[in-house]
Amino acid sequence: MNITTPGTDSVLVAHGGRMHGWTLFFEKGVLHFAINRAGKLENIAADDAKFASAKTITAARAADATVTLSADGREILKQKPSGLPATMPGEGLQVGRDLNAAVGNYKTPSPSPEKFPTLPSNCNPVDPR
Repeated sequence: MNITTPGTDSVLVAHGGRMHGWTLFFEKGVLHFAINRAGKLENIAADDAKFASAKTITAARAADATVTLSADGREILKQKPSGLPATMPGEGLQVGRDLNAAVGNYKTPSPSPEKFPTLPSNCNPVDPR
């Protein structure tokens, strides 16, 4: 995702809600990738100064479910969560906000100051398989 105001408290992208889903968001300058599985929230936080000034942020999931967070093409954090959402989230993919029920521990909609964040053409929701 290409961003113009990195580190601003806001949701960059969210898919799902408080029961199942995932989200990528900033809170107090820290980048978070959170996964919600049946109402249990798991948060992967990348408290690294490189994200505070990054213009491109990437969150990628490997086949073994390991999540990698990168800033401007540099891998910053690699961590394997305990699991992925067990079912397809009921709320659709939302860019720049999280409407309705929040995936993470933030107030909704927690809008991003980005007008139209740029998503790569290969951006896919978490595959629960």
